[in-house]
Amino acid sequence: MRTVAFLNGEGYTRSIRLTTLCSGAPVTTTNFDFDHWSQLAKSDPAAFFAAREQAINAFIAAAPSVHREELRELQRMIDGTRAEAGTPMKAVRQIMGMVADRLELMQGQLHQLREESEELVEQIGRIQQG
Repeated sequence: MRTVAFLNGEGYTRSIRLTTLCSGAPVTTTNFDFDHWSQLAKSDPAAFFAAREQAINAFIAAAPSVHREELRELQRMIDGTRAEAGTPMKAVRQIMGMVADRLELMQGQLHQLREESEELVEQIGRIQQG
């Protein structure tokens, strides 16, 4: 487990504990304090965005090195979408569209992998028989 510290809006150090899953899956926060982040965004938006950037950078830095550039690119896409959207609700809708697109792509890749796996199993069966 890795702990990353950053300043909150009141000048106190806050910590986020980051845990890397053994499977190589993405890093996840284990103690996200929604109320703190909400209050910080309301009381000091500049500090909120600075702390947000620090938390995102810590999240990316804690990820396996082979995934960091892809995560940075994804974050740039999210930030660009948020900046261009005009409203938070429109940004959420557009980002959810991006997520849906990625899930659809993954579904297609999974389907293709399944078909190729079945073909491979059939070929192995023919080889073993003959």
